[in-house]
Amino acid sequence: MALRQQGVDVVVLLNHDNGLPDQTNAYFSSDTTLKDKADLLVRWTRATQKGWEKALADPSATAKAV
Repeated sequence: MALRQQGVDVVVLLNHDNGLPDQTNAYFSSDTTLKDKADLLVRWTRATQKGWEKALADPSATAKAV
């Protein structure tokens, strides 16, 4: 992994490790953001999930939007 080669200590959490069927997008956060803004990350993750659910529920509208 490129970050490890640069000496950055990274933790990789795969969706599969949490019982989800596949790995899609990867999201990155600094330790500081994770510690100081965990509530923001939770809200962002939930909003992203809702967006995908809406997009998948109406593919035609999604295609027009993008």
